[in-house]
Amino acid sequence: RKVSDTMIKVRETLVRLADDSLNTDQRAQYEAQYTALRTQIENFITDATYNGRSLLDNTTATLVTTRNEEGTTYTINAVDGAGTLVVAAAPTTATAAQTALGAGGDFELIQTAISDALNTFGNDSRYIDNQIAYNKDKADALESGLGALVDADLAKESARLQSLQIRQQLGTQALAIANQAPQSLL
Repeated sequence: RKVSDTMIKVRETLVRLADDSLNTDQRAQYEAQYTALRTQIENFITDATYNGRSLLDNTTATLVTTRNEEGTTYTINAVDGAGTLVVAAAPTTATAAQTALGAGGDFELIQTAISDALNTFGNDSRYIDNQIAYNKDKADALESGLGALVDADLAKESARLQSLQIRQQLGTQALAIANQAPQSLL
């Protein structure tokens, strides 16, 4: 997202550099601003790492994540951030800036690559978020089902215990009655 936001500023600077009425000092200032923005984009791409991996470096990063308890995986592919998401050096003439801004120019190609990368990462992010929510709901349902089974087993065992206690009480009463019969005879 930061690369995309910075590209807006790059476009603004390119539009200013495309103005052929700029004097030498103004052009130098805009070229310096453009170069600073370009460096900022390169730094964003370089710093976009986690655990030594970057989805903006397709030579080192393809992330494979486990989707479910069966071990099914989902692959997130990296894009060539260093090669396709960085704008060229600052144009030194108004004509070069106009060409970069024009249809099929450097800026348009890079803006398209950034949009494609954002779209790809957005789709991957939504998929992973949905899978996490699904797995959480599934785990909650399994836990609830397990709880119901445990509760059912506890209720069954409780009923069995109560039945045994009643049998014991009845047996004790029957024995007491049986013991009273010989005393009545005596």
